[in-house]
Amino acid sequence: MEKQITWLILMVMLVFVGGSLTNAVDKAEWQGLFDGKSLKGWHTLPGGKWQVQNGAIVGTSSRSETRHGLLVSDRRYGDFTVRLKFKAIKGNSGFYFRADKVDSNVGVHGFQAEINPTKHIGGLYETGGRAWVLKPDSKDVKKWFKPGQWNQMTVSAHGRHIVVHVNGQKMAELKNDPGRLQGHLALQLHAGQDMEVMFKDIDILMPVEKPEARLVVSEPGPLPLLFQADFEDGSLRRWQATDPMAWRIEDERGGKVLALFGKSDYKPLVRSPYNINLTGETVLGSFVLEVKMRSTTKDYGHRDMCLFFGHQGPSHFYYVHIANKADAHANSIFVVDGKARVSIAKTRTAGTRWDDQWHTVRLVRNVKSGTIKVFFDDKPEPIMTAVSHRFRWGKVGVGSFDDTGRFDDFRIWARDEVEPVD
Repeated sequence: MEKQITWLILMVMLVFVGGSLTNAVDKAEWQGLFDGKSLKGWHTLPGGKWQVQNGAIVGTSSRSETRHGLLVSDRRYGDFTVRLKFKAIKGNSGFYFRADKVDSNVGVHGFQAEINPTKHIGGLYETGGRAWVLKPDSKDVKKWFKPGQWNQMTVSAHGRHIVVHVNGQKMAELKNDPGRLQGHLALQLHAGQDMEVMFKDIDILMPVEKPEARLVVSEPGPLPLLFQADFEDGSLRRWQATDPMAWRIEDERGGKVLALFGKSDYKPLVRSPYNINLTGETVLGSFVLEVKMRSTTKDYGHRDMCLFFGHQGPSHFYYVHIANKADAHANSIFVVDGKARVSIAKTRTAGTRWDDQWHTVRLVRNVKSGTIKVFFDDKPEPIMTAVSHRFRWGKVGVGSFDDTGRFDDFRIWARDEVEPVD
């Protein structure tokens, strides 16, 4: 059986066997296919309307339209994994892959991962070929699908092995499939229906060749998804803030986000950040954390956003401070251990420039080796690293030293195991 694993899972597997990340893994980076502002990298085929609104791609079409409306990638792809978020409001949509353009009202022939407001979501349909190949049971779909809200889809196509997940649930898998091996990606508006569908956070992971094997992508592996929050339910009940009055849910990116809108009325016992919001989950051992962030404060040298981990109490934790300019108190990895914070970064950049756009931050923690690595957007090298064995477990969260910002798509991959004994 082919070894198929996501970049994140591969990275963590290497962590657990005590190895360092290889050059091949460092190069296997998620790349954005949608910049949140324009349709750059895509083109339309006649039928319906595609536009960008509030950081999301919005597709609309009327019942009188006789053509499938398609937003097609400029580039063709062979093996890949794509992750995206979709909100199906009206009508039958889908995510096409390995598709070829044809001169007909359907626009393309190829595979489609089904997107629909009520049924068959995540099934596989081949336009211009076998029609339905795999159709999920509608009763099963109702258990995990979130109607009218943002849902996550991941499509992995490597060789003749195809896997579709929606909201972490495997919906379809094909092995030794005889279909196409390359083609365009496309978003669909079905003809003859009143259509409204939204997409955002469209990213692709390309395989990297190694001498002994191809690094490919599939379903979750050794580290499961322990915790995730997209804030679409409008609730903060799973979060613990130093001052809850400084936090709220706001509208942005075509949905809900977590907003730190004011300085917390909180005085730490030792010099350390004021604005902290922790998840209710205690993370035991190694983990991978990924979150989207946007700074909303004025521009200055210490303009910052933070990640917290190993949090065992108000004066005992680690935090990552990402700031415009590095110095003894900024843009570094810090430990708070009963006294004022101390920088422990082994390597770091001269600064990480914040603007008014959303950015993806990824934190990789290996408690066995003690390594801490922080990645920013699609940069192949970490923006800062450290080695520390002080805190091997604790709560994780987001915030800022004393600025404001917004957060979305918070996810932690880790094992839910018994707390280790030091």
